[in-house]
Amino acid sequence: IMKSDVFDAKTKARQLEAAYGEAVRRSLDGKPPRHTTFGAKPGAAAKPAPATPLAVEARDKAVVQPIRPVATAPDTGRLPLVLVCGPWSSGTSAVAGLLAKAGLAAPGPYVAVNDPKTPATYEMKALQTLLRKLASEDTLERLVPSAQIVKALREFRDTSLKEALRKEGVPAHRPVMLKHALTALMLPELCEVFDVRIVGVIRPFDAIESTRLRRNWPKSFGSFGASVVYRRLFEHLINRDTPFVVVRYSDMLANSKDVLADLLRFCQVEASAQSRAAALAFVSRPAAKAVATQA
Repeated sequence: IMKSDVFDAKTKARQLEAAYGEAVRRSLDGKPPRHTTFGAKPGAAAKPAPATPLAVEARDKAVVQPIRPVATAPDTGRLPLVLVCGPWSSGTSAVAGLLAKAGLAAPGPYVAVNDPKTPATYEMKALQTLLRKLASEDTLERLVPSAQIVKALREFRDTSLKEALRKEGVPAHRPVMLKHALTALMLPELCEVFDVRIVGVIRPFDAIESTRLRRNWPKSFGSFGASVVYRRLFEHLINRDTPFVVVRYSDMLANSKDVLADLLRFCQVEASAQSRAAALAFVSRPAAKAVATQA
């Protein structure tokens, strides 16, 4: 019995591969499935069946190989990123400024806005330029496929961002902070390119809309845009395991010391007493209070 071809594992493996190859070939040719019989022919001697001819084996491998998962090299360039995420007019600039004053690397130059109460947006111009090619600020829709977004973000990381960090003398292992409302539309891709921790900033819709009107900004920068950005942000936080913390803008102004301490722990940043004092002074400035009461 042990001499039967049933126990010839090597030959049976070749026959099974041939059967799989035939099934894949028929599928690629658009042919319907059919039963495939393989094994020793009736009346054949009870000895190992001959191995599959090399030509047939090569043909089968040529068919099967393309549908096997292709191993790709790991992305070793991922940087630790603190992403301050929220809609326009929600207070992301204040939260980003708090973290930047506390010592978190926030490369510039920054986008300027037509609001004297916002001396700095802490929004990198190079990032804004990139994001506007990937998504629309008017419709808040992505403009390109996911793979193209990942490629563009990697190029930005490895060129514009790293060059800015180099000029500012920021060590490679140190967390960097970025912010822009459009990042909410491409959080999965950002998490593929960076080691992301999200600081979500929330503010009531009526306050966001009021600030938009005061700044004479387009509709997407108010409550309409906030509804889209918050939906995409919280869908990601619910369905992914990305580390995150949510900051209420009003809490940051009223309890800035406690909020700062919580954020520094979350961002894994050690801040000196001087840096903490500078951060608290930033959010307690009269302009910040005016934004909270007049927006």
